[in-house]
Amino acid sequence: MHQPSARRRTRLLALAGAGAVIAPLALVAPSAWANPDLTVNEDGTYIVMLADSSLAAYDGGVQGIPATKPAEGEKLSTTTAAAEDYTAYLDRQQNAVLDSVGLDRADAVYTYSTAFNGFTADLTGSQVSALRKDPKVAAVWENEVRYTDTITTPDYLGLTGDDGVWNTQFGGDANAGSGIVVGIIDTGFWPENPSFAALPGDPEPPADWNGECVEGDSADPADNVTCNSKVIGARFYPDTNDTSFDFESPRDTNGHGSHVGGTSAGNVDVPMEINGVELGEGSGMAPAAHLAFYKALWQTEDGNGSGTSAGLVAAIDDAVADGVDVINYSVSGSSDYVVTADELAFLDAANAGVFVSTSAGNSGDTVGESSVAHNSPWTMTVAASTHDRTNSAEVELGGGAPVTRISGTNRYDTAAQIAAAYPEGVDTVYIATGNQFADALSGAAAASQGLVPANGLDQPAVAPDGSPAPVLLTKVDEIPSATMEALESIDPDNIVVLGGEVAVSDDVEDALGDYGTVTRVAGANRYETAALVAEQYGEVDHVYVATGQDEAFPDALSGSALAGSEGVPVLLTKSDMVPGAVSDALEAMGDPEVHVIGGSAAVSEDVFEDLGGSERLSGTDRYGTSVAVAEQFGYDADNPAPVVHTATGRDYPDALAGSALAGFQGVPVVLSRPDGLPNVVRDGMVALAPESAVILGGEGALNDDVRTEIEALFEDSSQTYPGISSGMGVGPAPLVNSVDIVAADSTVADAELCLPGSLDAAGAADNIVICTRGTNARVEKSETVAEAGGIGMVLANNNNEESLNGDFHSVPTIHVDGTTGDAIKAYEASDPNPTATISATGEGPELTYPEMAGFSSYGPASAGGGDLLKPDITAPGVDVIAAVSPAGNGGNNFDSYSGTSMSAPHIAGLAALMMQDNPEWSPMAVKSSMMTTADPTNSEGELINYAGAPASPLHYGSGEVEPGAAYGTPLVYDSDVIDWIGYACSIGQWQLIGGAADCADLGESDPSDLNYPSIAIGDLGGTQTITRTVTDASGEGGTFTAEVEAPPGIDAVVEPSTITVEPGGTATFEVTFTTTDAELGEWTFGSLTWTGPGEDVRSPIAINPVAMGAPAEIRGEGTEGSETFEVTPGFSGELTSVVHGLMASDVTDLDVTSDGPAGGDGIADAVVPVTVPEGTSAIRVEVVESEWTPDGLDLDLYLADSEGNVVGQSAAGGSDESVTTVAPAPGDYLVAIDFWSGAEGEVASGPLHVFMPSADEGNMTVTPSPVAVTAGVPLDLTAAWTGLDAATRYLGVIGYSTGGEEVASTLVSVNTP
Repeated sequence: MHQPSARRRTRLLALAGAGAVIAPLALVAPSAWANPDLTVNEDGTYIVMLADSSLAAYDGGVQGIPATKPAEGEKLSTTTAAAEDYTAYLDRQQNAVLDSVGLDRADAVYTYSTAFNGFTADLTGSQVSALRKDPKVAAVWENEVRYTDTITTPDYLGLTGDDGVWNTQFGGDANAGSGIVVGIIDTGFWPENPSFAALPGDPEPPADWNGECVEGDSADPADNVTCNSKVIGARFYPDTNDTSFDFESPRDTNGHGSHVGGTSAGNVDVPMEINGVELGEGSGMAPAAHLAFYKALWQTEDGNGSGTSAGLVAAIDDAVADGVDVINYSVSGSSDYVVTADELAFLDAANAGVFVSTSAGNSGDTVGESSVAHNSPWTMTVAASTHDRTNSAEVELGGGAPVTRISGTNRYDTAAQIAAAYPEGVDTVYIATGNQFADALSGAAAASQGLVPANGLDQPAVAPDGSPAPVLLTKVDEIPSATMEALESIDPDNIVVLGGEVAVSDDVEDALGDYGTVTRVAGANRYETAALVAEQYGEVDHVYVATGQDEAFPDALSGSALAGSEGVPVLLTKSDMVPGAVSDALEAMGDPEVHVIGGSAAVSEDVFEDLGGSERLSGTDRYGTSVAVAEQFGYDADNPAPVVHTATGRDYPDALAGSALAGFQGVPVVLSRPDGLPNVVRDGMVALAPESAVILGGEGALNDDVRTEIEALFEDSSQTYPGISSGMGVGPAPLVNSVDIVAADSTVADAELCLPGSLDAAGAADNIVICTRGTNARVEKSETVAEAGGIGMVLANNNNEESLNGDFHSVPTIHVDGTTGDAIKAYEASDPNPTATISATGEGPELTYPEMAGFSSYGPASAGGGDLLKPDITAPGVDVIAAVSPAGNGGNNFDSYSGTSMSAPHIAGLAALMMQDNPEWSPMAVKSSMMTTADPTNSEGELINYAGAPASPLHYGSGEVEPGAAYGTPLVYDSDVIDWIGYACSIGQWQLIGGAADCADLGESDPSDLNYPSIAIGDLGGTQTITRTVTDASGEGGTFTAEVEAPPGIDAVVEPSTITVEPGGTATFEVTFTTTDAELGEWTFGSLTWTGPGEDVRSPIAINPVAMGAPAEIRGEGTEGSETFEVTPGFSGELTSVVHGLMASDVTDLDVTSDGPAGGDGIADAVVPVTVPEGTSAIRVEVVESEWTPDGLDLDLYLADSEGNVVGQSAAGGSDESVTTVAPAPGDYLVAIDFWSGAEGEVASGPLHVFMPSADEGNMTVTPSPVAVTAGVPLDLTAAWTGLDAATRYLGVIGYSTGGEEVASTLVSVNTP
């Protein structure tokens, strides 16, 4: 899912009664900066794009002014007579548009002409409405706030050394990037940093450089900047931004811009140190290149960087006018649209020969799927991955065998001690008698889930906060002191009492009411009680059944842990018969599969058969049965059990509460004799390969001999875990979890995150402190630890998707993933004297690299529905050391940053080198050369990983950039502005900015056919053929052979499979993909590689096979008729066409009174309520201009939910407006009509059509149906209708069924004369 931009939500201020037409109301919709046709307007700052081309894109057409668009391989000139004339023409056009809404040029905050034609201004809602209707205006966007999204990387990427790119391609680092200008749109730069010192020999800027060094407006001259032969340009954009936390100049406070600039083109061999630690020498990717900084992001109060879209577009416009060759844009962007103002400015920049590198975004571990930003094909979208910095470390825990005992002075105290092992904040407690086993064990599985039964036990139970529930024990008529103390400590909201009055008296129940809301689950006997507990689960797919006989309690003990881990119940049965309560419970739970625990002596064969048992888990005795149950957890040497609990097999009380804890932890309980571990249990524990063990109960239950035997199973008494660090080690030292050392005036939640001032100094002193990632900066957590007197920190992630970073901390620190963090926390909680030793950096296990950073945003790309693969490539973006601003980085001139903001400038710098080496290449050729030579494998020769599992092209695009290989590419996939516009048309977005005529001229195309270096199909409905053209890049041509690694379940055929490309020539080929047995709706991946002279040219393939390829809508006319259309199934089997409709429109005649011209103050001049019934296949609301008076009117149409939130609209010029939603949610909706062009009080009259097809109306058939189909083989279907009324509009839906639910649909609209 993508991360949406912040949106203001407004709603209808009143709702309509059924069937009423309501007077005008104020209806406005969520604003979407990226989509001018899906917004309704409020006062604010807006970016306005005019219809005329920018200077970079103008190819002629204005009388007397020749084209200014640069020829291929040339840079844009802004100083020619044609450029000056056309700029003056654009100024006049902008002035006229401003004048049309009562403004003049002085009212514009920014004006743009080079890479974008338009202006930014403060506008009223009415002015915005008027501009959106103006044919001279292409689009209007609300001004948005955007956010900031190396020591060894030149070595890692193969730039250095005798065989490195700098030497082999440029004759050394002194010439690597010479004459190229890299533009950095970011937070500015720190001019005194040695990465930005003057270049050797003080070379002049390129002859075509038009930029300037704007020093700044700060009152103190020291806060302004100066330029030199390295940094040849600087500008800043304070308008529409909050500058109160920053310098009023291009000087950088944040550090982000300096870091990006230093990474891309910082000087060579700059000595770097952080916090006084010398780190060696570092370099940028293109150390001889020039830099130009455009400060459009500003320091915020919380230390981040942000800027408005208005300023960012101004920076892009200036950068292209100044003459940069490359732009780096490590700034957030849209995940949904390629027609935002900044993306369109980049389109014209790329069209003018500027290479644009953009960051993919840092939402991979939060938003996740489809979070990738910058989906435009004309920019290079860069993901982030790790590199080979030697910052591997490890943490060693403890010094003895990881065996602990949980026990108390008696069974009640033991249960209380076990409860103390649960995490903080549990919401529910189970109470059972300590006098017999049955009630406690029947409830243990439910307690593992924290289930709270409903009042009256007539509804399935719920887990209010998802936390588990400890089991505490009580006497029949008295609450033991240990239990009371535990209840006071836990402070639960809910208490579940197991068993009747004989087990837990009413007096005890009443007393428990002082601690929480009490619910009793009690049957007439233990079997009914267990059945009642089980029924609280609702329907389940399986259950466990054990004997309820006292002498055979251990089977239920070990089985409860297994059931609890799987979220299913345990039922109790008699050994020789099935109690009626059990049979009734099984029926109530939907007759689930029954797994019996225990041998035939415990549960007889007759009972097994009566239960309908599917499996028996048993051993030769109770100890063997506990091992048989433990094996079901699936732990082994490759997947070791985190912990194994051991309880006595002779008596139950000490272990009663332990099975619930084990179920919550997802680990087994095995049984032992009191004085020795049975061989079958010893062997079973060895097979489980536990990382730790817990003994449940005191020495009277399991003596020290048992503990000794368990300890002997562990070869090494310590536990060692890998992680990442930068700096020295520490320890051994006591280990403490921050949640246990909360400062007096703080909270557990703040202490967990190690927020400033949250830790108790006495508890932290001389300890290594466990802190959890989140909320505040990682390095601030170690500052908190240091201030509290701690000597080290374990920084634990919340999950395995979050990145691991070697930050420079205030105390020795190791950063570990979520699984490791949980294990370390569990160890700290279970060991009475926990200790830890953190190694120095470089002393951990050898790292595999690259690995995708957890934060790196990934696809499929939302903007194109997955038909364009984004991100394009990955580069180092974790623990990158480069220049920063000491003002925002603790006085350091260098620091380690992580983010796709860090990976993008690697690509920007590498592109600068390639453009220097190949000045005639287009930006897309440069992009193609890097993408088709990228490597999708890691240092082990396996696929790059993400979160510990193989990643895919949705994460890394083509793979990790390989600069050296890119220079040897023989072929490139090139494209130009016509291709890009065609792509934007094919995904329905160019039309949103007034480009419908362009799209009509270009004709229909499929977005997957864009001539791109990767191949993606977001909805393969059976079969599809894509086309690509390669261009010779070597000047020598050659013959190439296709090697296809077809995505699993997809057949791929290349035609021709061998191509010959003449020197400087091209060759075109097709690839046909056909679904065979691929899993529908699941992405599958492969590659196409052309082999021949030079480097292999590899394109990743990403395909999402779907059930059907069918037209979205077919249209017909006449009271009877038919239409034949083609569908392509993505499956083999039987296809049934299901008819919904045809249904005539429900017509409401309306008189709509305008509240004023240009839309007036609101958009709801009339409102009609509509109720969508359950089962509605589609809703369409429609007005037809020819049916309305007066002639030539302009109506706009809106569909909103019952609260007035606009869910769809049609607001084009004229009055042919229609809004359609397929498979709408049932409920109340509102249709609003705006008489946009009417004078105040003027009335428009005409009909509103509402269509809501659902059932088959008997007037349409689809043939053949049902019909046998084969995946990938097209077939023709015919929709025929008859018996329709004249002069009526109809709508229907054809649903396509594979035997179950409908998997796709086609709308059918028929108008009768």
